Amino acid sequence: MPSSNEYYKQYRRGERDLKNGNRDDLIEDKIEIKFKSKNINLKHFKDYYKDKLKTKEQEYIFNNCLDLIELIKSSKQCLEQEGAFSKNCTGSLKVNPAQKELRENLKAFTNLLSVLHDLLEPVEVETKKENRFSKFVK
Repeated sequence: MPSSNEYYKQYRRGERDLKNGNRDDLIEDKIEIKFKSKNINLKHFKDYYKDKLKTKEQEYIFNNCLDLIELIKSSKQCLEQEGAFSKNCTGSLKVNPAQKELRENLKAFTNLLSVLHDLLEPVEVETKKENRFSKFVK
């Protein structure tokens, strides 16, 4: 088993090679990621909630939802371009941090959207056939 000193030397050597251009791309086979979920259409989203917002609180939550939509799109693009995993200089796999960002942004978006929906229409009971998120997909 190699010592930590040997590991550090290999890491630094690989890092120098990468900076000098002596080392090619660390990932030989990038796995392409295709998302099955549809992108949210901002125009439909804005049109749906445009006339329904009555208070500043609702507008604030709505604007946060718009920001989160952009963050979700950028995280998806990053994952599609770079892949889900990357290799460091020693060759060990690391998880792409964009995965965590995408997961956190999706959680925050769905939570904010449910809060906004409850503030706007607290009495309405949703059936399984009428999913409120399906109105905004392309």
